[in-house]
Amino acid sequence: MRREALTLLTAIAAALIVGSGVAAAATSSVTVPGTADPWLAGMPDGSIASIDGSQYDTVPAQSPTQVTSLDLTAGGVLTFDVSGSVNFFPDPSGDPPDGNSNIINFSHYNDYPILDPENGISDINAPANALIGVFLGPDRPDTSSAPSALDFGTSQSRDYTTISPSLRQLFFIGDGRTSTGEVQSVNIPNGATRLFLGPMDGVGWWNNSGSFNVQVHHAPPAPTCAIGEIEPPVNDVSSATDQGMSAYKYGSRGVIPAKFRAACNGDPIDTQAEAEAHPMKLKLTKLGATPDQDAVVENTVTGSANTGDLFRFDDVADHYIYNIGVKNLASGTYKLTISEANGGATHDEWFSVK
Repeated sequence: MRREALTLLTAIAAALIVGSGVAAAATSSVTVPGTADPWLAGMPDGSIASIDGSQYDTVPAQSPTQVTSLDLTAGGVLTFDVSGSVNFFPDPSGDPPDGNSNIINFSHYNDYPILDPENGISDINAPANALIGVFLGPDRPDTSSAPSALDFGTSQSRDYTTISPSLRQLFFIGDGRTSTGEVQSVNIPNGATRLFLGPMDGVGWWNNSGSFNVQVHHAPPAPTCAIGEIEPPVNDVSSATDQGMSAYKYGSRGVIPAKFRAACNGDPIDTQAEAEAHPMKLKLTKLGATPDQDAVVENTVTGSANTGDLFRFDDVADHYIYNIGVKNLASGTYKLTISEANGGATHDEWFSVK
């Protein structure tokens, strides 16, 4: 295969992921006791929280459970499988990971709707006894003010499919599933180095009972792909006003051969198998006088080798190709958008029909 032409593209793709710490997917299993107070996350021995009269929670006796052995690189995603039950009393508990359905609006110090952050960690509104979590960086959380509180006081708010909490901002986990059984995803925030888990209570975790069994699954950041410039005979241009853009004759029976190379995670895509793992699609837009007059070309006439809006891969030339039919295109300027079909990188090129 010819790799020399991909040297620059490979370097660009490699640069995009330097230092990303991409790791294989992993799972960490922990037990979260009912006594794990989330407002003690990251605090040193002797620290206190959740004061109730003359009683309070302390480190390490009521420290929340830290999830270890996971790569917390920003851009990664966590999912959870949770079982067990806890109670905010010493009695045996019947409350599942989603919490007590009769005590929904529940905040730190039992003051809802008043919110009480502590030790630099936000408050939260969530069902009593529900499993909650918080990301921290490498520093003590109480060295800066707490972020705003997230509100999980409705079934809709707890039914999220994806959530992106900030550092030191408590978030609802529950059993890790929506009410319809869909897996919920938590995006790892920038700067995260630690994750702590505990049940929701107001004060006095010291006399809680029960525990949760938690599996935390980590998916690494999506592969970073770089899409190369369009190749001859189509001219590579930087905008819709570039005088060097390729022009095609209106009504012509010919095709516009849109060709480009790509690399993912620093490796050039040079086999059919790799191309199938990273499908690329085309979107053709006829530009109007103003952006709100732009129109996507829904039915592009293509060469017989292309299917729908997907590029095919030429395993000999090591590039993707899409033959755009000219015949049915109206006169005007067109934007050709190349993108990863499964989400990710995009690249724009332009040409005209006259």
